[in-house]
Amino acid sequence: MAGVRHRAVVSVCAGAIAFAWLIAQAGCGSSAAPPAAGEAPAPHPRVVSLSPALTRMVRDLGEGEHLVGIAQHDDATLDLPVCGNFLDPDVERILALEPDIVLTETAVTGAPAVPARLLELESAGALQVVAVPQVRSIADVKKALTHPEHGLGVLFEAEAEAQALSHRMDAELLAVQQAVSGLPRPRVLMLLSTAPMAGIGPGVTHDQLLTMAGGVNALADAGVGYVTLDRQMLIERVRPDVILLISPAAHALTEDDTRLRPLDGLPIRAVIEHRVVLVAHPQALLPSTSLPAVLAEMAKALHPNRAEAIDLALRSVGEAAHANDPQAASP
Repeated sequence: MAGVRHRAVVSVCAGAIAFAWLIAQAGCGSSAAPPAAGEAPAPHPRVVSLSPALTRMVRDLGEGEHLVGIAQHDDATLDLPVCGNFLDPDVERILALEPDIVLTETAVTGAPAVPARLLELESAGALQVVAVPQVRSIADVKKALTHPEHGLGVLFEAEAEAQALSHRMDAELLAVQQAVSGLPRPRVLMLLSTAPMAGIGPGVTHDQLLTMAGGVNALADAGVGYVTLDRQMLIERVRPDVILLISPAAHALTEDDTRLRPLDGLPIRAVIEHRVVLVAHPQALLPSTSLPAVLAEMAKALHPNRAEAIDLALRSVGEAAHANDPQAASP
């Protein structure tokens, strides 16, 4: 496995610290210097990830062994210490883990790009902060993997693997689209919850996925990415053919499920025809390398008669990837 490129990646951190670091690195080239003769190679760096999306990407790159700490709302099965999130890191716990690198996303507009305490620790030489522009879309996932300065492929000296993973994502997304191409496109309401009734509008990742899955967003004209709804709005304005309840790792819907009660009796096609479908992929809301699998689940929910074709298409992509590279990781 390729080693991590330590201190050879640009931290996307505003201010004098980042500028000084860049000056110090000028002319050093893009590869870490090899150890001097007789000098032991550096141990595998210890990495704390403050972003579930980046944690998923690190694992899908085959570099999960470097992780010593993870983010709030990360995959609980990892059984690693939780160190807060990229907006509010648990600095004490991070320091206790003695990481070499803290992997994070830049914050939303209006907040500091990276919390000041992390920058102070980097300035003091306690650790390195590697900040990736916030991941919100399929394009952002690909940039986080393959960007020539702050991409994970550069960080882990796994550029070829990162490019391969990015290409495989493209192939899987295209395979699902082709499997449902030409089918009628139902009017779809995507809900994050039913109480309160929270819908997904335009301009966000799942709006993009829905189009790929062969659906039309019933909230396309909402003007915002997330919308609070009521029953009257569903009857008069939204009128979906299908409702997708997107709830990661949720248990299956039942006939008398309390999650369905806010929809009871609504005179809309989705309810009348019992087309309220749960999308429960564990990373259903995570903008990361798992998005093709989420797309596949959405497409099968909209077009159940194409489920076998979707699975076959994805299996073909996986087989082609392994034929080209037997060591290829499966997202």
